[in-house]
Amino acid sequence: MEADTQDSEFDPNAQRKPKRRTRAFFLRVLLYYALTLVVVCTALGAIGFHAKGWDGAWNGMTLGLLLGLMALPLLGLLISVQYWSGFAGRWGEYQYKKELEGDPNDRSKRPERW
Repeated sequence: MEADTQDSEFDPNAQRKPKRRTRAFFLRVLLYYALTLVVVCTALGAIGFHAKGWDGAWNGMTLGLLLGLMALPLLGLLISVQYWSGFAGRWGEYQYKKELEGDPNDRSKRPERW
């Protein structure tokens, strides 16, 4: 019974939970970036080693590092655009409906809601 009466705004852990979730998300994204970078560097290093030996391996790994540092942020941007495009579509639909039918919360057009 006491847990029901406790207000969530007085809970000291209530504000920390979203920060932990956000922090865990960013750490997971960074981990995936690092793993992708390692795979790209290893693959290009193996191709370079097969072509020219150790000098080719170093060149391939350097190329993989440069490509990864340039391509991974762009890949993250594309992923975030894909995620936010759903939100933008819903927001645009709401705005179009508001222009077409009027704002549902506008009190001047619906006096019965006063």
